[in-house]
Amino acid sequence: GEIDDAIEIFEDSIELVTTNDYSMLATIENNLGQAKREKGLWDEAVKHFEGCWRYAKRAKSMELKVSGFLNRGELYSLQGNYETAKEQCKKALDLLSNLPLSDTNNIQRLIYASMYLGMAFRHSGDYVQAEKEFSVALKKAQDDQNQEAIGRILQQLGINAHLIGRKVRREDGYLDEACKQQLKAWQYLTEALDI
Repeated sequence: GEIDDAIEIFEDSIELVTTNDYSMLATIENNLGQAKREKGLWDEAVKHFEGCWRYAKRAKSMELKVSGFLNRGELYSLQGNYETAKEQCKKALDLLSNLPLSDTNNIQRLIYASMYLGMAFRHSGDYVQAEKEFSVALKKAQDDQNQEAIGRILQQLGINAHLIGRKVRREDGYLDEACKQQLKAWQYLTEALDI
């Protein structure tokens, strides 16, 4: 919770890194981006995630490149740049298809790539595609027995079902279907709370 101190430490750390240790520079840029995101400085966070990706490319680290794509995808979606967000998530998924899924970190990246892609679809109003992506992420998280990810994805599914229900009620007037979606939302959110 001490974001300002974390930012200062990460910024100081950059000066201590050997200039050609691109992997370490990518990691620090990624952490700086996450700290700036937590502070609400989204534009600055995106710049650090871009820095992470550039250093990861120089380090030839596919894993760090994936992190850069994922973090930018999430932020672009929150900023309303939905198509760019989707592209970033799809690039992350494409890179992940070439990485070993025996690595727990890669499995987690795969789960979050699908979840962030679902969020980009939801934010753009494509609730059906969002539900598909969230369901893919949920299956992967359940297979990995990743309770934290399962809880977060269930929250996303709940929000998405609520929005489907609201849309059906407002635009189509189908109250039965709207109620079914709201019940589904409640069930997802309740299950997330239980986790």
